[in-house]
This record gives sequence, structure tokens and C-alpha cells, in this order.
Amino acid sequence: MSTNDLSSEKIAKALKGAGLSVEQRIVTATEAWSNNQLFFPNKDDFLFEWLCTALVKTKVKSPADCAAFQIAYWRLLHHLLAHYTDRANETQKQPPAIRVQLITAITALLGHLSTLLKSDDNENTTTTTTTTPAAAEIVDEFFASVKLLLSPTFALSYRPTFEQMSTAVDQLMDTLSIALEKRSHQKTTLNGLAQVATVLLKRYSTQLVQTANQRKSFTTIVEKTFAKFLCVRRRIVSDTDDAELDPSSAQAIISEEITDILVKGLFHPDVVFEYISVLKDNHHTTTTTSTTNSKTAYVSKLFEELSRLLENKDQKCVLDALDVFPVLFSNFVQAFRKKRGKASQDMDRQVEFGFFAECRALLDKVERSSAYIQTLSQLLQELVQLNVYVARNDELSQQQYAALEEIAQVMVTLLQDRSKTAYQRSILQLAVIVLKVDFSLIEGRITLIWPYMLNPEKEAENECLDLAIAVLQTYAASRQIDAYADDLINALQDLAFEDVYTVLEKPLFSRQFMDELSATVNKHMPAAQALGIFERLAQGIQESTTATFTAERPVSKKQKHGHHHAIPRHRPTARFIAIFLSQFINAVKLTQHQRQAFEQPARALYENFIRPSLDKQQGGDVAESNIIPALQVHTSLMNTMSDIYWAKLDQAMGVEWLGNTLESVFLAYATSSDHSQSDRVAMVQSANALLQHAYYAYVIGSTNGADPLAPAASSPLVSRVNSVLDYVLSETGTADFNATWNGSLLQLTDSGVKIALWKLLADEWFDVICQFAAGERGKKLTSFVLLSLIETPSTTTMADNLTLRSTSELLLRSANFYEAQCFKEHSLSVILDSFASFFASNADPKLAKCYANFKDFGSSADELASVVASTTPGKHATTAKTTHVITKALRYLDQLLLFPMEYYTKQERQNVVWLVFMVDALAGTMAAVEPETRSKAQLFSRTLLLRFFAASSNGNILEMNADLLGWFLATTTQDHFSDAVMERTKQLDILVLRSLFSMIISKRLKAMELFDRICKMRIEWLKKGHPNAQGWIIDIVETINDSLQRHASKDDIVTKISAQEFMTELSQYVVQALNEAKARISTTVDHESEQISVAPIDTSMLVLVSLLQEYAQLLGQRGDEVVGISALSRVMVGLASPCTTLLQRSLRSSSSLDRSAITKMTTAFVGSLCKMLSRHQHVYVTERVFAVIWFIYSLVYDTDEQCAQSLCRAFSLWVAKLDSEQFTVVTRGFIEQSNRLITQATEKDRKVYLSLLSEMLSGSTDEQKSWLRRYLPALVTKLSTISRQAETIEFIQQALNFLTTLSAEQSLRTSAYDVSLILACLLQVTNPPHTERFEHVSKETAHEVYHSTCDVLQNLLLYHRQQLVDIMAPFIATLQALLYCFRSPHLALVTKKRKHEETTQKKFALISTWAPLEVSAAYRLARIFSTMAKKSTGGNSSSSSSSKQRSYTGLQQYRIISRHAPFILIEYFTIQSNVTISISQPQVKAMLETGLYNLMDMTSENDRNMVLAGLDASAKLLFKNFYTSWKETHMYTGQ
Repeated sequence: MSTNDLSSEKIAKALKGAGLSVEQRIVTATEAWSNNQLFFPNKDDFLFEWLCTALVKTKVKSPADCAAFQIAYWRLLHHLLAHYTDRANETQKQPPAIRVQLITAITALLGHLSTLLKSDDNENTTTTTTTTPAAAEIVDEFFASVKLLLSPTFALSYRPTFEQMSTAVDQLMDTLSIALEKRSHQKTTLNGLAQVATVLLKRYSTQLVQTANQRKSFTTIVEKTFAKFLCVRRRIVSDTDDAELDPSSAQAIISEEITDILVKGLFHPDVVFEYISVLKDNHHTTTTTSTTNSKTAYVSKLFEELSRLLENKDQKCVLDALDVFPVLFSNFVQAFRKKRGKASQDMDRQVEFGFFAECRALLDKVERSSAYIQTLSQLLQELVQLNVYVARNDELSQQQYAALEEIAQVMVTLLQDRSKTAYQRSILQLAVIVLKVDFSLIEGRITLIWPYMLNPEKEAENECLDLAIAVLQTYAASRQIDAYADDLINALQDLAFEDVYTVLEKPLFSRQFMDELSATVNKHMPAAQALGIFERLAQGIQESTTATFTAERPVSKKQKHGHHHAIPRHRPTARFIAIFLSQFINAVKLTQHQRQAFEQPARALYENFIRPSLDKQQGGDVAESNIIPALQVHTSLMNTMSDIYWAKLDQAMGVEWLGNTLESVFLAYATSSDHSQSDRVAMVQSANALLQHAYYAYVIGSTNGADPLAPAASSPLVSRVNSVLDYVLSETGTADFNATWNGSLLQLTDSGVKIALWKLLADEWFDVICQFAAGERGKKLTSFVLLSLIETPSTTTMADNLTLRSTSELLLRSANFYEAQCFKEHSLSVILDSFASFFASNADPKLAKCYANFKDFGSSADELASVVASTTPGKHATTAKTTHVITKALRYLDQLLLFPMEYYTKQERQNVVWLVFMVDALAGTMAAVEPETRSKAQLFSRTLLLRFFAASSNGNILEMNADLLGWFLATTTQDHFSDAVMERTKQLDILVLRSLFSMIISKRLKAMELFDRICKMRIEWLKKGHPNAQGWIIDIVETINDSLQRHASKDDIVTKISAQEFMTELSQYVVQALNEAKARISTTVDHESEQISVAPIDTSMLVLVSLLQEYAQLLGQRGDEVVGISALSRVMVGLASPCTTLLQRSLRSSSSLDRSAITKMTTAFVGSLCKMLSRHQHVYVTERVFAVIWFIYSLVYDTDEQCAQSLCRAFSLWVAKLDSEQFTVVTRGFIEQSNRLITQATEKDRKVYLSLLSEMLSGSTDEQKSWLRRYLPALVTKLSTISRQAETIEFIQQALNFLTTLSAEQSLRTSAYDVSLILACLLQVTNPPHTERFEHVSKETAHEVYHSTCDVLQNLLLYHRQQLVDIMAPFIATLQALLYCFRSPHLALVTKKRKHEETTQKKFALISTWAPLEVSAAYRLARIFSTMAKKSTGGNSSSSSSSKQRSYTGLQQYRIISRHAPFILIEYFTIQSNVTISISQPQVKAMLETGLYNLMDMTSENDRNMVLAGLDASAKLLFKNFYTSWKETHMYTGQ
């Protein structure tokens, strides 16, 4: 049908007639809907009714004739539903009623989609896209339609029956199941169906709860869709490709919705009690067969269906059923407890546990796989969390316990079954939960579980650790640590293993478990058990050591199924018991009396185990079975019980024998050529024990008064310590420094032994080696620490790995290294000797010869100057070699920077300075060096030189030769390191110049000649345009000015150091440069098209201008002549206009670089202009300078904040130097500007005015402020007028800050009239007439305005109290108005009328908008009240400008203020008596009342009567309560 033929009649006939096919009808309907120009009354309703009717006609001969299978129909339905939804949202008009069962179309389409998915054969599975594009496309439109149809908008228009929804959901589950099977190549379709499912399931869940016949709902779910629900519920989330499913994804929502449907349908409150008859006698304590077949209640069908699913041959169905068991059990118990009323408690226990027992019986129908164990674990977890099982001494508890015993036995059986080794992780998880249920279930079987906790499978180690900690905590809770120790020792003695280090990596030997064990022993072990546990552990380790070695114990036939009995057994297991014994010794905390009881057992342990074990010859398994355990136990005893163990040993047969034996053990392993893992561990532990022994021997020797380092006594100790130290220091090559170790003794390699020993020495026994390492060995140790860092560059290693270098670096970062005497004696000599040798063999021959001929700085400086001047860069080395030399020199410099100045002797300081200067010269004279390397070399060397030069005035080589200093400055790098290098060089230059001035003052002729040479050299640099020449000139001028300022009173010295010829020449150069700059600026301004590449005036030149002006001021009239200050002033004033014009042009430029450069230049120019001497500024000059400052500041005010701040500082400094006439000109200028601002100005102009006015006030001197006094009324009045035109809150804040500063000035000598003007201005600023301009004031800003207001009021009270007493009325009125800022309405009582009345009475509108204010604001107001109540000790708080003004004493001021205090009290209680809006926040009230108490102290009885007379009845009651509280808690009674 063409568009021109469309009409309402033709469309109606075409759609409802018989002439068109299904496809043609929907095309016509779509055209009709899309044509907005077609006249069709009620077109939407007609098309909607026809479309719904067409969709429900699903019984057709061919799928092609079914409208529900056509995407166009669903697309049109989507458009119509969206149309009705939008209309309902806009007009609140309900959509038309749907009179057909549209849900049948949904069901039919879902069935059609399942058919399409089934017909998708395997030949298309190779593609990654969907094989049925029509299915994926129609699902998208289908979802959009279903989502709108089942939305709340259509809740009254269409409501399908529960049966229809059940049919649709059943079909949905079928379709989803098929889509899940074809997930790999039907992802798009599956995602669309998942979206549909979220809508349908949510609606189904809602109608399920509302169904009247819940038994029918239960039957429908169990018999019809239960299996399908379980299938989709698990597979849609378990089979997803995502590692972690997003909880908000459609798949997760579907799984949750299905769970919710199952819970609501199976455990509805009307259904849940039906389970009682099925479950009350079901515990399955003797049989594992379900008894559901004998039940008559309809709820038994649930268990029958679960049983049928578990017996299914399809393992996926079995997994679906197993997955839902914990969910069903948990929700049943919760629903049952929610429904039960006053039923018998025993009955409740029977029913709840009966459901668990039924699930347990059903589980026995499946094979004992990982899924079986996990499901059983989850069931037990729910049992524990819901507290279903309670251990009691009754028959019911015993029956339940018997059922749990069966589970525990199954767990142990599975654990022992070697075929179930892969399930050990799940089994140990089950064991943890069984332990939580009842420890008695595990206690009788703990001996069977111990071997698997000590040596679990690799995959089960985390679960094993959880079980081990749970067992330990359970024993600790019952305070049976001794029983735990017995079980542990027995298990360790019977442990079967192949490799000891494999076992040591298991969880029970991990640091986490050992920490838990230590905490348990420390907190939960009874002190009486400590000795018994120690003796039991000692007995166990002795038995394990003396046991015979057996390769393999015979295994009986009954034990062949056990996992651990097939592993060869190595005994003894002393290594394992020693670990726990050492941990116990370190953890136990004993009193002194309890420690005495350990003396005999510790001695017996030494005699029976430690000494025999250490006395054995090395070889075989001796290290593993004897030496390592003995060393571990011995070390722990020494750490914690040395007073009852080591101190009680005989000197000859105990202490000396032990020292010699430990040394021999270490040397035996150290000299051995072939090391096993045990040998390496034994070597490290014997070294630790040996150093520990030496430490205690040294301490005891010092305590007894003997000198432990005397030759006779120290020989054994020194040799023992040095045996370890010599091993570390011997034959250390590059391979040793490149080796790494992860810090674990279990992974100790041959290369890691030396790292471990060095770590031990550096961290644990650093004090020991510092005491014994002396002489040549101390120097060797110092070389090992320092030179190793130089010879081996830093390499990137893993953060957890240790190296020799990393340990040495950590040692250098500790303060102990620099305090140790052995290192302090040799550190610098080792570094300097090595550095000097390296420099002599690798440096330029001329520099090397110059270094070798060093005698003193005077003669050597001249020689070095000639060498660096004659050296031609780039001829002596290639880039690679030279860079290598400088790079290694950097490592030497880096170490020298570590040491403080106290380390260096006088001779060492000279050597270091000379050597470091040689490195700087080497880097500066060799062009082949890489720029970055040269920059680093200069940065390191000059930092070190600066440190030496700043610490001592002697030895500054740069002050010996002007050419050498010039070369030093000229070779400064100009790359990305230049800022740091330039800063260090500038500081060195200033130090040299200051030192020269000191020598000049001391009348040294050579110093004067040297200084003249330096001045001439730098003037030449300046004229020739040498890089940074202006910076070096600035250094000289700054030094001259500083010296002149310090010696201003000594004319003879001033004459010597003033350098007048140099300053005259410099001034002439500056004037010439400024004139040239003026010409360039004029040319640039005249030619608008000319681009500005750089600023016409260098900022350094402007700094020189300021310094010259300062120089002239220091010399006075003579300085004016030397500098030519008049010419300099003229050229600076002449530059004002061109600079201003240039700035205006640059602000119009499109280049941000141009704007930034010119703005900075102009700012620097204004700063220099403001520093001009005031005696050269006539009135017209002052006016012009002021105008330039104002104009430029206006230009940069809102474009460059940094420049604006610089201008403010310059203006403030300029104001401070003005005389009376000039200051008056500036003040009148402000008044004239205020007149202009009143008539015509922008908000920016007002802010500029106020900002500069504030700077003038803060920068003026006390004398100038006295001149400002007569203009103060005019300035304040003008500010009040200007503030009426304020447009932004920023101006209000700025004005308040100005008033705060003004009110804090005591030197203004204000009168009462002035104070009244300030107070009036405050009220005007805080109450602008156009409050609608400030509607968007934030809460923080309102609080800032409030606090600024309080600052002004507080300042008036503190600094202008004398004048304030005459104008107390407006001051009190202001305080009364501030009280309204704390009111808050009582919303339940406020009516519209009253609310309107209150809002019209607002005061301080900017602040009260955010009422009530916070507690901090109330505190400020309370402080003002307290300040009012203070008695002033003096008469005047600020000097009066008029002698005729009355003067009040402090007592008179107090009495006048006290007369006004009642009015504040009246206002406060009037506010509080308002029932609708008052100050109601408790903290605010408490804070305000603190200040009001102080006001009450000022009132008399008559004043309080006046307060009562001014209040109504309710306010009087409040005041009486307040008065009572004040009298009881605050009033001073004289006691």
C-alpha cells in the first residue's frame, strides 16, 4: 500500500481483513504508526488492540504465519508500549486495558526460540558469532517489549494469571537450558534471553507470594520446573567465562531470582509447618537410607524429587541438585524459625536437624567426590552459623551427635583413602567445619589427622593452615596446651617423610603458624604447664636423636591403604621438634621464681642433647639430626634464659668447651668443599651461635671488671669472631656481589651463604664485630663495605631478594655505622686512597701531575689555573672511556657526601677539597663527557665543596686565583641540571666574595687586587654577553651591599669595600641598556605586526637596578654621585609608559608565551620602580608611579595571580618609603578613585581598589598611619558606599578582611566617630541591599563571613574599648542580630504563615540563610560576650586623636558596658520563647550560655529585674531557670 493511499478506513480494512499476509499487515501497521501526517483518530489504541490480537494467534499451520515469531511485530509493540509509558509519565493517563492473554505470545516465542536453538546443528559451531541471526535480533526487541509490558506502568492494564506465568517461566527455563548448552556460539542470544529472564522471573516471584493456594504453587514448582530451575540456577553462573562474576550482571541476578522463587515457593509460611510430620523423627543415626517414601505429606515430594535428581546418570544434574542443598537447608531453618510460635523447643530442634539429616541421607546416594565433600562442608557450615546443633546431655542431642559422628568418620575415611588424595583440600575444609561443630568429633580422631596436617598435599596447604590454627585455638580455649604438645610430639616422632626440607615448607612450620603458636603460648598457657611442656619437648627431641635409623618400616597389610605409610621413614625427626621447642622457649613468659625451676631441665637438656649433638663428627645426616637441632635449641636458650643456662655452665668444661666446639663446627663446614643443604644451614646457624657466644663472653668479661680485649683474654674471642668475619671477607669477587638470596634458610645456596652471614653480621651482631675488628682487619672490613659499593654499580633486583650490596647499603643508612670506632678510623682513608689512586691513573696527565704536586692552595691554585686554561677539550679521551671515569668518580663523591664534617681531619679536608676540585676540573675540561654525566659531576662536586667552604673559612681554593674562579663560573653546565648546579655555584661564588671582603677589611693587599681583577672580569663578561654574566654581577653587588650594611658606621672600611669605580661603570652600562630597551619597546609598540619573541628588558637587569638603588641609599649622597641615581630614576620613570603600553598589547596577543613573558617583565619593572629613592620622586613622579602601579595591577589582577601578588608586595614596600607629602598624594589618590567607583565601575575595579587599599594599610609605618588618621572617615565612608554596589561575595569577604585589619590597628588613634563609622561600614558590608545577587553563597563562605564579622567586633572591644563605650547601642544591636543566626525552626510546628513572618525578619541575610550556624560560630560569639565582661586595667585601649575627648578609666568602661548587657539577655530569651523557631541545638545553646553567664556576672539585681520586665511569661520562665543554673554553677560566691 503506497503512502498516498493511506487512510484510516483503508488501514482498518487492510489489517482486519483477509486479503493481506502476516508480513504485509505489519508493514501497513508500521507505516501507519510512522506517518504523523495521517489523520487517524485514536490511532495508537486501534493499532495496539490489533497488534495484541495478532500476537496471541499462535495456533497456525506454519511458523511463517505466526505474528509472534516476526521481529517487526515485537518492534511495533515496543514502540507502542514506549508511547504509552511516556504518555503516562507526562499526563498521568493510564494505558488502555489489554483484553487478550498476551503472555501466550511470550510463551510461544520462547518455544520458537528453543526450536531454533535445537535446530542449530554442529556444522555452524566453528564460528564465533551466533548461528541464528534472526533469533538474536528478535530477542532484543522481545526483551524491550516484555520489560515495558511488565513494568508498573501497565500493572493495571494487564495482569496474567499465575498458571500462565508458570507456563511462560517453564518454557523460559527450557529455552535457557538449551542456550546454556550452546553458550560457546550463542552468546548474543543467551545474553538477550538472560535479560528477558530477569524481568519474567521478578514478575513470577511477585505473583508467587500473592497466590492464595500455596500448596498448588509448591506442587507446580516441584513437579514441573524444579529440575529446570536447578539447572539454570547453577549453570548460568558456574559456566561463565568471567573469573569473578559481577553481582549486578544478568546471570547473577537470574541465579538470585531463582533462589528467591524456590525459597518463596517451597518454604512459604503456609507450607513450612507441613515439614514437621516429615522431619520430626528423621535423624538417620543408624542408617543412611532416606525415609521419604513412607511420608504422606505433600512436602515430601521435594525430597523425592531431589532423590530422583541425585540418581540421575547425568552428572550435571547431580551437581545442580548438590549445589542447592545448603541453600534449601539455610532458608528452611530461617523460614521455620520465623513461622514457629510457642511450639516445643525439642520439636524445633528435631525438625531443623531433621532437614539436615534428610539432606545428609540424600547425599549418600551420590559418589563421594569433591562435589560431595564440598556440599557436606557447606551443610555443616550452615549448621554452625544457624546454631542448629546444641550439645546437651539429653537423648535428642545424643542422637544428633551420633549422626555427626558418622560424618566425622566419613571425613577420616576419606582422608586416609589414598585414591582421594586429590580431594584433600576439600576434606581439610570439612575438618575445619566439623571442628567448629563440636571439638569432641575431632578429638578422638586427632591422631589420625596429625600426619596430614604436618605433611599435606601442595594444593591443600592453605586449608591445612586453617585447620592447624583452629585446632591450636581450640586447645588454647580449654587451656590444654600440654595435651596439644603431647599430641604434636607424638605426631612428629611418627611422621613419615622423604625430604626434610619439603616438610619444613609445609604450613605447620611457616612463620604465620609459628607466630600464632607464640601468641597462644604467651596468652593462654597456664604457667603451671610451662615446665611440663618444656620437659616433654626436651624428652621428645632426645628420644628422636637417640633412635636408630631405619630406611623403611615394615608395613602391615591392614595399613597398606594409608597414604603416609608407603613413604620411607627417616628417623630421628629432631629437626622438627627443635623448631617447636625453640619457638616455645622464645614465647614463654616466666617470672623470676618460675625461671629458677627451669635451671635443672635446661642443664639436663644441655648435657643430654646439646653437648652430645655438637660433639658428633660431621658427615652423613649428623648436621640434620644433631647439629642443626642442637644449635637451634642452644640459640633460643641463650636468647631467653641465659641467666639460668649459659651463666650456670662451668667456665672450662662448659663455656670454653662450647666456644671451641662452635668454632670448630663452623670451620669444619666453612672449609668443606662439598656442601649439602644441611651443611649450609648448619654453617649459618653455627656462625650465629658463635657470635652469640662471643657477645655473652664479652659482656660477662666487662661486667666482671676484666678487659675482654686484653691480649691474654681476648685471643679466643677475637679468633672466634674473626673466623666468621674472615670467611665473609675472603675472596669476594664480582660473582659474589651479583648473587642473590631470598632470605629463607630453606632455599640457601652456596652463593647465598656469604650473603646470609653478612646479613647476620650487619643486622644482629654489628656491635660484636665493631668491638673485635681492629687494625688491618678493620680496614679490610671497611673496604668491603665501602669499596664494594663503588666497584659494583647498583643493579635492579627483586624487592624480596638480598645481596651483599643491598646489605651494605642498609648498613650505610644506619647511624650505627658512623658511630662505630673501627669504621670511623678507616672510612675516609680507605675512600681517599682508592679515589686518589683511581684519579692518578685515569685522569688527564696534566691534571694528574697537578694533583700530585699539591702543597698548599696558594701555589696549587695558580698551577691549576694555568692547566685548565691550556687544556684543549676533547683530545684526551673517547666519550665511552671518559664517561666511565667520571661515572666512577661520581660514586666516590656520593660516598664522601655521606660523612659528616666531624669525620674529616684538617689534612683530610684539604685533600678532599683538592681532589674534588680536580674531578670538577676533569669534567669541565673534557668535552667528550656526556652532558648529563658532566652535570651530575658538577652537582656532586660543588655540593661537597659548598659543604666544606661553609663549614670552615680556611681552605677556599677559589679565593686564591681570579682566573681560576672565572673558569669555575664559566664552565657551569647549561642543561636540565643547570638549576641545581647554578644554585650551588652561586652559593660558592657568594662565599668566595664574602671571604675576599673579610680579607680586604683585614687590609690584605693581595685580596684587594684579586677583587679588582674579579670586578673587571665580570664587567667584561657583561659587555660581551657572556652566559649568566648578569647573575655573577648580581652576586658581587649583593655582597657589596651586604658588607656596606654591616659596616655602615666605619668610613674607612666603607671606602675600601664600596668598589665605586666598578659601580659607576656598572650603572652606566645599566642606564645604557635601559635606554636601548626603551627604544626597542617603542619600536615594538609602533609596529603592531611585529612579534615579541623575548621580553625587551631582562629581569636580571631590573634586579641590578634595585641593587644599585639600594647601594646608593647605603652610601647616601656619595652613592647618588657614584651610581648616577638621577639618570637612573629618569630612565625608569620614562620606561613606565612604554611598558604599560607593551603590557596592554601583550594581553591582546594570542600567544600565551608572549603574555607570560611581558607580564613577568612588567611586574619586575614595577618592583624596581617602587624601590626608587623617595628623595628623587617629586609629587608628579609619585602620582605617575602610583598610576602605573594601579593600571598594571588592574591588568594582571585576574590573569596572573603570581604577578599580582608580586605587585602587591612591591607597592607595600614603596608605600613604606614615602614621606608625608608623597603619602598624602597616594591617600588622596585612593579617595579620588573611590569617587569614580561610586559613579561608574565594574566589580573588578572595586576589588582592585580594596586590594591596594589593604596593602597600603598593612605596608605603612606607624608614623604614616598617624598621617592617615585624618583621611580615615572619608575612606571608611567611601567603602560603605562602594559596598552597596557589590555584586560578588568575594568583594564582601575582601571588605571584611580590610575592616579586620583596620580595626586591629592601634596606631591610627581613632575617635568614637571613627569607630562608629567602622561599625556602620561593617553593617553595610554584611547586609548588602541586593541580596538576590548572593543566592548561591555556600555554607563555608557564610561561615567565613560570620567569623570575619566577629573578628571586627572582637578587635573593637580589645583595641578601641575607650571609644566604643560612647557608641554601645549600635554595637549591642549588632550582637543581638548575630543571635538570630543560630535559630532553627521546629518543623512540626511551623505553619506557612508563621514561616513567612519569620523569613521577613531575617538579619544578616548572607549568614542567616545557613542558620543554624555550627558550634564553632557559637564559640566566637560567646568569646565576644566574655570579652565584654572583662575589666580593663588601663584607661585607654588606643590613643585618641583629640585631647578634648573624654577619657574613661577601666572601671568606668566596665560600668558603661554592663548597662547594655541586659539587652542582649532580653534578646536571647525572646528568641528562645518562640515556639516555632529558636536556638534549639544543644551544643550551640551550651556554648552561647557560657558567654551569657559572663554577661550575667556584669548585671545587678536591678538589671535582672529589668530583664524580667522585658520578657513575656514563657521567656521569664526560661530566664529564671537560666538564673538558677548561673547561680549554682557559675556565680562567684567568694569561696
